[in-house]
Amino acid sequence: MATVTRTTNKPISDKELKAQVRELVKKLLNPTKEEAEAHIVDLKARITEYERRYEMPSAQMLEGLESGKVRETAEIVLWAMDWREYRRIVYGTPWFEGEEEPPPPPPVSRMNGKRKRTS
Repeated sequence: MATVTRTTNKPISDKELKAQVRELVKKLLNPTKEEAEAHIVDLKARITEYERRYEMPSAQMLEGLESGKVRETAEIVLWAMDWREYRRIVYGTPWFEGEEEPPPPPPVSRMNGKRKRTS
């Protein structure tokens, strides 16, 4: 995902700050294929580590969290968020059971720096 590195302690104007924020948001909302794939790999690595550490699959943790059998800690919440995000990205499942998500947008390709819908 996009990263920000501050190279100077020199103050910047509101206009420059807004431009930098716009650019960062643009990068976050439109990751390259490589950035998106790397994010999925990172999610899977974190999920695998949680499952190893807690000796249970993510689906079991989520069921236990929702039923109150698994205690809600900061780390468990991070694990649940990673698991839900991974399922949403890879399988297209909703964030929460029973939640309806809008249908995915049509595929988008980049042409001349502009986003163009393809059929």
